[in-house]
Amino acid sequence: GHRARPRRCSRGARPFFAPIHENEFPILRKAVDGPVVFLERLDRHRLDHGWRALPVNSVFEVDDGLITEWRDHFDLTTAVKIHDTSAV
Repeated sequence: GHRARPRRCSRGARPFFAPIHENEFPILRKAVDGPVVFLERLDRHRLDHGWRALPVNSVFEVDDGLITEWRDHFDLTTAVKIHDTSAV
């Protein structure tokens, strides 16, 4: 079967991730339905002004042990606030 190579962070997302020093991705819940995996996770990012959390829901499609599709769903307003130093 076709095996896709891992992708790097897109250029548009680099400014978001550049100031992050450390990440944690605890999985809160998961469900599987055939080749589809649903994850509820909390993406935690450590920046100069402390840890910030972003709730994320992910949907993976798996074929022959490889992720063939990966979609993350999150609130954009919450994601932007991660970098707000006044929200300490």
